[in-house]
Amino acid sequence: MQIVRPIILVFITMSLFSFGQERPSIHQIQLEYYNENYTAPPDQRTNEPIIPVQTRNLTPTHEMFGYHPYWMGTAWQNYNYNLISTIAFFSAEATATGGLSNLHGWPVTGLINTAHANGVDVVLCVTLFSNSDLVTLLSNATYRQNLIDNLLTQVQAGNADGVNVDFESFPVSQKQNMVQFITNLTNTFHNEIPGSQVTLATPAVDWNDGWDYNALATISDGLFIMGYDYYYSGSSSTGPNAPLTGNGYTVSWTVNDYLNKTNNQADKLIIGCPYFGFEWPATSSSAGASTTGTGSAKFYAEMEGNALSYGKLWHESSQTPWYRYQNPNWIQGWYDDSLSLSLKYDFAINNDLLGVGVWAMGYDGSNPELWDLLSAKFGANAPPTTPSRLIIKNVGSGDVMIDFQGAQAADIYIALRGYLDNNTLDTLGIYTQRPIIIDNLTAGEPYFLSISARNDFGSSPQTELLGVIPTTGNVKCLIINGFDRVNGTTNTFDYIKQHGSAFHAQGYPFDNATNEAVIDGYIDLDNYAVVDWILGEEGTATSSFTGAEQDLVESYLENGGFLFASGSEIGYDLASQGSTSDGQFFQNYLKANYISDAAGGQQGTYSGYGVTNSLFDGISDITFDNGTHGTYDVDWPDGIKPVNGAEVCAKYNDVDYTTRGGMGISYTGTFGNSSENGGVVFLSVGFETIYPESKRDQLLDRILNFYETELSIANNSQVALPQAVSIHALYPNPTNSSLTLEFLTDLNNEVVQIAIIDILGRQVKTVNISLAGTYK
Repeated sequence: MQIVRPIILVFITMSLFSFGQERPSIHQIQLEYYNENYTAPPDQRTNEPIIPVQTRNLTPTHEMFGYHPYWMGTAWQNYNYNLISTIAFFSAEATATGGLSNLHGWPVTGLINTAHANGVDVVLCVTLFSNSDLVTLLSNATYRQNLIDNLLTQVQAGNADGVNVDFESFPVSQKQNMVQFITNLTNTFHNEIPGSQVTLATPAVDWNDGWDYNALATISDGLFIMGYDYYYSGSSSTGPNAPLTGNGYTVSWTVNDYLNKTNNQADKLIIGCPYFGFEWPATSSSAGASTTGTGSAKFYAEMEGNALSYGKLWHESSQTPWYRYQNPNWIQGWYDDSLSLSLKYDFAINNDLLGVGVWAMGYDGSNPELWDLLSAKFGANAPPTTPSRLIIKNVGSGDVMIDFQGAQAADIYIALRGYLDNNTLDTLGIYTQRPIIIDNLTAGEPYFLSISARNDFGSSPQTELLGVIPTTGNVKCLIINGFDRVNGTTNTFDYIKQHGSAFHAQGYPFDNATNEAVIDGYIDLDNYAVVDWILGEEGTATSSFTGAEQDLVESYLENGGFLFASGSEIGYDLASQGSTSDGQFFQNYLKANYISDAAGGQQGTYSGYGVTNSLFDGISDITFDNGTHGTYDVDWPDGIKPVNGAEVCAKYNDVDYTTRGGMGISYTGTFGNSSENGGVVFLSVGFETIYPESKRDQLLDRILNFYETELSIANNSQVALPQAVSIHALYPNPTNSSLTLEFLTDLNNEVVQIAIIDILGRQVKTVNISLAGTYK
């Protein structure tokens, strides 16, 4: 079946790599173990005909793909088929010449008929875990075709619905041959079995750059990301099997890596989640203690029981549970439970992924809580998913459009209005279609809105807050919500309030979008003269500027755009912890050098000042939040310095600029190979954390004037030239201190820019005023 719906994947696959190199996966280890130690029941194959897939009554909101390993026997009799979309039978073992050496009882008639009767697809998983055998197979077109023919024969014999490919210990030399094999395999199955699916199990970390994620995602129906084994049986210390967040490699890092490398093919990605964990002998009771021997993989059912017996602990950094006990030496167990899996499922939903997967079905035993969790998150009787990839923009005549993705299974959409001075939300309107068009709003007034989707089973969580100022004129400013981090920070997802109110104070209407909407092309940066990118404490776990975002920003600046970016971890993420290309983007487009993390030391400084002769000249006491002023604690602000023609515009108080760096840079000029002038202002603290409000207004006024004076950008509309200008008075004359200029224009409701030029033709002063008629 060609997959056209989101996928929740439950499957058995595990690649063993713990922070450094590729190792045999849990799939390989368990297959080899049970091949030696499992006593198969009598052959389950019968002469009973295998029925085709029936139309189902209840369909999960996302695809649910579950691996059934052959050693789980008849556990399939107890599966909740209302919550499964696809079952992968694990496995048929391939040979180097394209044969199938062990089918492990395939086709299992009872399993296939039960699944088909409930409208669930069944696919055959093919495995090959030998590096040398993979080289032999993939480098030979005849052997590749042999395997395709043999797989097609077996899938047709089982009246099944496709194939899942699990090749591990993957040889880098076969990168392109793998693409060719999957191309031929997919074409064959789609042609010979219409509606069939071809998916792949792929690693959490591509250690050797052996996988062409982009090509494989494009060709196939989905990539099952083995999001576990970050710590494995041979790890030197205890730790989380599948950390969602934290330092180093995590599930969040892995998904972002795939999104970057597949050009954001989120609808082809499945997060594989573990129904297993590891127990290790350890030197102490402390989390992360050194191990004293090899760990053992255990099923969820056993580990949850142990945790309830010995006391379940929560590891905040990784967002996973663990436990410890003495027998007589210390033993630690790390696994995933309903809470940690719920967070991973939410992550998949919020990133609009194809779905989630589990290794492996049946590992939960008779425990009901993991089925209950799947029902709550993806069941046909579940509330709608949260709307995502949001944009809110002016569409003319003062009307505003709100559009978004996600919100599966929604019947209605509720627009909720927030306010600057409190956290209450009032219902602004109820709508049955998207995009939502809202009229009769007050022009020039800021609106802060959230969306919730609803059906008969409940409401989705409310979205992050977005903002807009309705106008009948052109809108030149776009604010981007790019602060998604939740771990290790306080993120209320409403910082559009601080940014939007500052634009309102300067008389600038604006549109607003989430960074995901920008990445996926739902809104175009080039339609705006000024882009304000909110990054808060976005850092390595969620990536301040992903590769896709960098490409968009580079193009925007090269086309003459003007970027205001603020965030306290951008330099640490891109320049300190990022790739070579990340560092180049930081220097060449943000025009900054990363000098230090926590420029004043953690919790060492919370204020700065404008640098003389910069755009912030004369602005003192730029204070930012220490956690007590309504946003979040800016305890690790980067220290930065300008490069490539940029200038320092703000420094920290009581911090040695030479060794620790400053807090702001500005630049106007060309970017890349372009001849167009663009501009950037970059603050290494989140603009939203600066207080009081009047200080933010003062800073943004300077930034917008900097854009206008240095780059000739009109306020928020096309440049209008007056037909008549007359100067009525100039006094006192002569003067050596101050001067009053009285003039009359025929412009109405326009921003008037006045340039004062001395006798030598030098521009002395530029002033922007918003008034009509006589002005002085």
